[in-house]
Amino acid sequence: MGFFGRLFGIGQSPPGSAPRGMRADLQGSGAFALAIVGESHYQEALEAICGPRSDEGEDRRVEARLVLEDDNPYDSMAVRVDIQGLTVGYLSREHARQYRTRLGNAGHAGADAYCKARIRGGWDRGERGHGYYGVYLDLPVDDLGEDGQPSKALYGPRVAKRLVSELLGLCKGMVCDGEISEGELAALKRWLGGHPDAAVFYPGKTVAERVLRIYADGIVTPDERQELNDLLLDLTGETEEHDQPLNLSTRLPFDEPTPIILFDGQEHVFTGRMLYGTRRDCEQKVVDRGGRVAKTVTQRTNFVVIGPIASRAWLESTHGRKILRAVELRSEGLPLRIVSEEAWIQAVESGGERSGA
Repeated sequence: MGFFGRLFGIGQSPPGSAPRGMRADLQGSGAFALAIVGESHYQEALEAICGPRSDEGEDRRVEARLVLEDDNPYDSMAVRVDIQGLTVGYLSREHARQYRTRLGNAGHAGADAYCKARIRGGWDRGERGHGYYGVYLDLPVDDLGEDGQPSKALYGPRVAKRLVSELLGLCKGMVCDGEISEGELAALKRWLGGHPDAAVFYPGKTVAERVLRIYADGIVTPDERQELNDLLLDLTGETEEHDQPLNLSTRLPFDEPTPIILFDGQEHVFTGRMLYGTRRDCEQKVVDRGGRVAKTVTQRTNFVVIGPIASRAWLESTHGRKILRAVELRSEGLPLRIVSEEAWIQAVESGGERSGA
């Protein structure tokens, strides 16, 4: 039986909703891999919970309350995360909907739910910078049918996405204090060993290959841990300055070396938030140079241009889905190129290359 089935006794609960105020204690696997979103807006609350910042940063185990925020003006399905009576963020839109569905199916739609949580980061090293607090819940979200078994029609793509989302949460927790310990590296290796499907596609495949390489000679060096830290910073879109409300988009999928960027007769797809101008401005530059633009990545796409600014929850966004689709098509051998906005701007300002030039 799946996670929520075990928690709420799906198939055993009587129909109807539990009364408001009923408490449900959720027991996770101990991975603390589900990263919440929006905590950049609640850094003061997290600092109040953790106390004065220190050079080492925080790694605090706490209890989190999941609140069904039906009156949220932006999303009536929102699930708020409170710690010690203070709001610290939310479940992502997708996780919130999964959570509400399972809660309702179990007959506990009105229950106050609590789970273990981990607050990490928040270090202050003076002139060397300070870290951003992150919150990670011991609350995996699965994608099971009513019988507690994976839905065969959805298992492949949707469960793979869940695993990647969980992996990203685990990686964010590892890099938020500025370094990766041997214990954290060992935990990542165990997680990858227990979730082999996560290593089939990017970005899980990239992480798994690096971890295997680190352990290949049986010796883990500080340089190898630092290189992994840098890789995970790229992967998650995090930076050393974790107090920024917007983060740099991942650099991992870019074609290296940067290819010649063509316009005439070529299809460009933009993803992320562009610094050059509005999306319409960027698209017009392509059209003016004889190219065409599209909203989604397909087999006809020639160039995917990734803007340097992206949501922290990039995998849950259209931005992230476009990147993953582009990497998938490129891995199938299609002539699709993934480039940074910086490289694209250089091509535009140089007059733009044309096919056959």
